[in-house]
Amino acid sequence: MTHHTPLLALALIAGMTLPAAADPAADDGVLIGPQPDHRVMLPVGLHKDPDATAVVPGPTLDCVAKVQVFVPWKICRAMGSRVEDGPRRYEAYPTGSPALPHGGSCAFVCTPAAKLASWSFLVPTPGYRGTVTCPVSRDLQLSVTLAEGPLAPTDGATVHWQTDFGETVYTLTDPAFMEGRPEDFERLIFEAERRLDGENACPAGQPRRP
Repeated sequence: MTHHTPLLALALIAGMTLPAAADPAADDGVLIGPQPDHRVMLPVGLHKDPDATAVVPGPTLDCVAKVQVFVPWKICRAMGSRVEDGPRRYEAYPTGSPALPHGGSCAFVCTPAAKLASWSFLVPTPGYRGTVTCPVSRDLQLSVTLAEGPLAPTDGATVHWQTDFGETVYTLTDPAFMEGRPEDFERLIFEAERRLDGENACPAGQPRRP
């Protein structure tokens, strides 16, 4: 059974715009030809070297990218985040090589309830290839490269492709995650199978690991 729901908890963790509800309209059962795979690629492990550049596959020419890179919780702990605290979000303006147009953004997010630390990037140039850096401070920054080819993302990194950043709509297929409790946040990120749906989902689908 498929459940349609916006992942509000996931949006909070990743620093995304809160998603709208997915359309529950029934499938008419007619499929013509192979369909693109819209399953979100889950991150594997953590990005443990803050000086190393994370790598994800760049979007197709008609789509933009949301990149997330999950890093060890000790970074947030060193910044004073405690389990009993609420989420913290440190925003910045990204720099890019080649340059990004106005409209890009990035942030470092601490989610104490799940002991999750993550970087998020909005890359607004369709088909962008290059390296983007999020300079929250002199001592707190991360770079990510959106690369050519069907390569595997580096540890802790993942990417979503969309036609625009108007909304992010997820379809969650596992009812065990429906409640979105704080203790389930880590499993939502690393284990829950979900689809990126809605009118602005990338026509090419989502990248898969080779």
